[in-house]
Amino acid sequence: MPGKTTLVVLVPNGLRHPPFACSASTPYGLAGFWWAQDEVMWLCPQPETDPRAVVMAAKEWHARGLICVALGIALSRLLRPGDWVVPDDYVDLTRGGPTTFFEGEGRGYLPQIPPFAPELRHALLNSLQDEVGPRHFDAGVLVGYTGPRVPTPAEARAWRLLGGDVAAPLALPLIYLAREQEVPAATAIYITQPLPQRPDTAPPPAALPAWDELERLIVRTAQSLSRST
Repeated sequence: MPGKTTLVVLVPNGLRHPPFACSASTPYGLAGFWWAQDEVMWLCPQPETDPRAVVMAAKEWHARGLICVALGIALSRLLRPGDWVVPDDYVDLTRGGPTTFFEGEGRGYLPQIPPFAPELRHALLNSLQDEVGPRHFDAGVLVGYTGPRVPTPAEARAWRLLGGDVAAPLALPLIYLAREQEVPAATAIYITQPLPQRPDTAPPPAALPAWDELERLIVRTAQSLSRST
C-alpha cells in the first residue's frame, strides 16, 4: 500500500486502462481493484460495489480528495461527445442504493451546499484548461441515475426540464456519502453520447476518453493539490 495518497480516482468499467490487480476490501465489501501511480490511487469498482466501500477505501488511504470520473450523456445541446464537464450541482435520481452511513441512527442528513468540494473542483478545472482547453465546461447540473443503461429520449427531455445538463451513473450517491466521512469529493464527466433524440433510432457508438489524456489530467490535478498544502 502506498504511504502517501493525494487522490483516489474512481474510473468506470468499460474504460481501457492498465490492469488493476490489487483488491480493496472494506467493512462494506469490495471497493474494487486498484493501481497506484505516485500519489494517485486509481480504483475500478465492480457492478455490485457498494458506494460506501469506495468512500471508506478513500478514507483508509487518507486521501485528500476523491474524484469520480464518469461517462455521461449530454442533456444540454451545448455539449458534444469528447467534452468534459465539472458539475457544480446535481439532481439525484438514483434508486435502491444506500443514502447514508448512519441509517437508523437519527443523525439526519448533512447540508449539500456546496455540492462538490471547491478546492478539488478548482484543481480539476485548472488541469482541464491546460490539457483540453476549450473542450471543457466549468459548471453544470449533473443528473445522477442508476446505470449502466442509456436513458430514453423521453427521460432525457424530462431531466432537461429538471435543469440537468448531463446525465451519468456512478457519481451519485458517492458524492454525498463522501461528505459524511469528511472526504472531499468531486466529479469529472466525459461526454460519450449526444442528447438522445428519437426512440426509433439507436444511439451512436460511445466516445471514450483516451487513457493517456485522463492520466495526464489526474496527475496534474494531484500535483496541484500537493502544491497547495
